[in-house]
Amino acid sequence: MADTPRYCMLDTEKSISRWISDIRTKQKSTRNNLIYKLHLLGWGSPQIEPIVGIDGSTVRGIVENLPKVRNQLLEDFYNKPIEQIDGIQKI
Repeated sequence: MADTPRYCMLDTEKSISRWISDIRTKQKSTRNNLIYKLHLLGWGSPQIEPIVGIDGSTVRGIVENLPKVRNQLLEDFYNKPIEQIDGIQKI
């Protein structure tokens, strides 16, 4: 490492940071989707907390965001071509 130029290490650090950020974003999205599903099935925050491993106020905050997520999905569905909707991939 002593012979590696500092700018090379910075590029590597940025790449790793972006890669980890992508992983964290996917994990958070998966967690939130699970919370939405459990909530829609009638589960309350006290029941969801131990499943996802976060406190009740965070669960409630995510659940409170559900109407905004729903509205965004509907807006995307009605106003964008299918290939432009986030999360839709061609098979």
